[in-house]
Amino acid sequence: MDSKQIIRLIIKLIGFVYWLGFLYVGRLMVMDWSGFMTQYNIETPIFLTYIVLVGCFATPYLVFYWKKLNPNTKPSYLERCLSSYMEQLEDRHSVWFDVLYVLKLLLYFVITMWMICVGLLTLAIIAWTVVLILLSN
Repeated sequence: MDSKQIIRLIIKLIGFVYWLGFLYVGRLMVMDWSGFMTQYNIETPIFLTYIVLVGCFATPYLVFYWKKLNPNTKPSYLERCLSSYMEQLEDRHSVWFDVLYVLKLLLYFVITMWMICVGLLTLAIIAWTVVLILLSN
């Protein structure tokens, strides 16, 4: 294994751990919504629901199908079907092509915002842990 493959593997493992975390929090939210919200004193459930819901669906896609991490994999079946359908619509100059293209851009925006939020939350957790360690000494 060369260094690029090792880095890709480490990123995949981190993504898998994040995915398990999202699934765990999602399970807690589904099983006991009000208990979860009161136990952790969450005041913005819409933001948390957005992070967890997108995390449950976007993380496996990024880990398994993202070209930067998996250069030799072919796109998923759904992505191949949508791509061929989009090409057909573009050839026919259909208005549905424009609608689906805008939805695709919106999906990219939502996933990008999710990645930024998860990154900032991770940095906040690391900073909070460091502060707690420094205060305990």
